[in-house]
Amino acid sequence: MFQSVSGKQVISKKVIKMIHGYILLAVICSTAGVNIFTTPVRHLQGKGDDLFGQTIIESQPGVLVASPVQMVHCTMGQENCTKVNTTDQLIHRQRRYTKGSNNNNNNDNQNEADAGTEIAFVLDGSGSIDPPDFEKAKDSIINTMKKVWETCFTCNFAIVQYGRNIRTELSLLENKNGTKAIEKVKSIEQIMHYTKTASAINHVLEHVFVAENGSKEEARKIMIIITDGIIFLDEMKLTDVLNSPKMKNILRLAIGVGNVVNDTKAIQELKEIASDPDEDHLFFVDDYSGLGEKLSKFKKTITGIEDAGTEIAFVLDGSGSIDPPDFQKAKDFICNTMKKVWETCFTCNFAIVQYGRDIRTELSLLENENGRKAIEKVKSLEQIMHYTKTASAINHVLEHVFVAENGSKEEARKIMIIITDGRIFLDQMNLTDVLNSPKMKNILRLAIGVGDVANDTRAIQELKEIASDPDEDHLFLVDDYSGLDEKLLKFEKTITGIEDQLIHRQRRYTNSNNNDKTRIMMKIMRMKMT
Repeated sequence: MFQSVSGKQVISKKVIKMIHGYILLAVICSTAGVNIFTTPVRHLQGKGDDLFGQTIIESQPGVLVASPVQMVHCTMGQENCTKVNTTDQLIHRQRRYTKGSNNNNNNDNQNEADAGTEIAFVLDGSGSIDPPDFEKAKDSIINTMKKVWETCFTCNFAIVQYGRNIRTELSLLENKNGTKAIEKVKSIEQIMHYTKTASAINHVLEHVFVAENGSKEEARKIMIIITDGIIFLDEMKLTDVLNSPKMKNILRLAIGVGNVVNDTKAIQELKEIASDPDEDHLFFVDDYSGLGEKLSKFKKTITGIEDAGTEIAFVLDGSGSIDPPDFQKAKDFICNTMKKVWETCFTCNFAIVQYGRDIRTELSLLENENGRKAIEKVKSLEQIMHYTKTASAINHVLEHVFVAENGSKEEARKIMIIITDGRIFLDQMNLTDVLNSPKMKNILRLAIGVGDVANDTRAIQELKEIASDPDEDHLFLVDDYSGLDEKLLKFEKTITGIEDQLIHRQRRYTNSNNNDKTRIMMKIMRMKMT
């Protein structure tokens, strides 16, 4: 696949096209050999829909959809970018980072996934809630639905509002079309008057979590009760409802809003409503403006999915042998890599260590919550100059980057990408000693040699030692810093496992009128970040 030009490995345009073709072919062929879900995919109707992002999923009856979901949302010419990320950085993945998954469990896993998760919001619409606050509550529910749908393909929502009356505002059957479901929530009108919390919870048991309204017996079920006060003029008794046999195995999360925190009786009711009155099931917020932030923390509880993620540390040569314009090109390459990876990887975080006379962390793993700010920080890096302390820089990553106090997770997949134009110079640390450190265990190392390094035998030897494996997948040589971007596709695949990401998102929507003639089509639409 690689052509040899003066000892350098060069990827031809023909090979790059072959790689593109291979990825597409791998996705198409994989449809016959992976778990296929029969749960309907929600239908996003248009590119203007706010559920669409940099990468969009568009489906129709009988369609198989495979696409990574957006990682970065950008506006204004891509300059105002915010990384889509939650507190725990969650993502729905079926693949494992480690090899050797037990294929014998495939059928069991499929059955469990097919049952899905059903989430019923029980929304207080009584007269004590100001209309603007009721609108904020609806907005928070909508944002929660969108966030959960980003990673959970089998999560369905229902909404029950209560006041003088109790009514189902959104049923589990109305989740097939995501756009219409969101619009229906937006159009909900406040009922006003009484606070019939017990009756509303019972309504979920009798009219929402029932087969005739789309509920599945095996599905995981969650109630999220949002209220600003104590029960008022409710003919049903809360304890009786909560002790109903139909409540078995239903997880209840309770949120008290506003002055409810100062009402002893209200607090007692909320403690009773919550499955367990601890910090994971009972929450309080000062007002409805803070409701959205609290609901975002429910994502892990709702999806039941957590991934330690991938941590990528760039080790950037900033020594004096690099011309400032080339150093700028290296920074541009890192920015482009970050943007490209964030398109498909929800749990990928970056760090940058620059080395020259000194060693310093330019971007830490803790600074990835806001993608735009992270990119701006990379753009503002100033070159250190002087020596080439590659060994010390690599050791710096082990001691100061891939550590818990700076945001690293023990279970995370870890990658170092070392970029240099020359061999080690005036470094007090020994490269072999650093690479043999116990802290280096399970860290994948990619090495990039730039420019004349290809003609320096000692430098080549160092790069081969730095790379986890001195083959074409771990060691790269480029003629100059302008050629770094040619390695983007290769890096994206290595960092994110892009083929697996495409495969694991495949879902089948079976046409109920013709189960034997399901048509399969994939439509992947990606907007390239610039």
